[in-house]
Amino acid sequence: MSVKNNFMKIRASTIRKILIASALVYLVVNPNSRRLIRQEIGRRKMLDNILRLEKENERLADEIKLLETNDAYCSATIRRELGMLKPGEVEYRFGSGGRLKSYVHGSVAATTVGKKSAQ
Repeated sequence: MSVKNNFMKIRASTIRKILIASALVYLVVNPNSRRLIRQEIGRRKMLDNILRLEKENERLADEIKLLETNDAYCSATIRRELGMLKPGEVEYRFGSGGRLKSYVHGSVAATTVGKKSAQ
């Protein structure tokens, strides 16, 4: 009996291997299956892109709500994004070489403070 069971096990594993090999050959040779695989990869990329855009959309909707309801946030955003200053406000920027420049609202020229230039 054990010889018959061993023969059945070998036969079943051989049949499984043949079926797997046949399926792989079919997938590789058949042009429709390759197109289907490419389409599935493209579909997954699109879904990932949709999820990313939905998250960005939520973030932007939250920012719009903040801009509409929070005056301090709105003012800070305007100054940060557009580089604007409030009347009388002084902005300090550090340039190359450790130079400090101060900008006052309404003035185009900047006051430079710091290292003296070599003459």
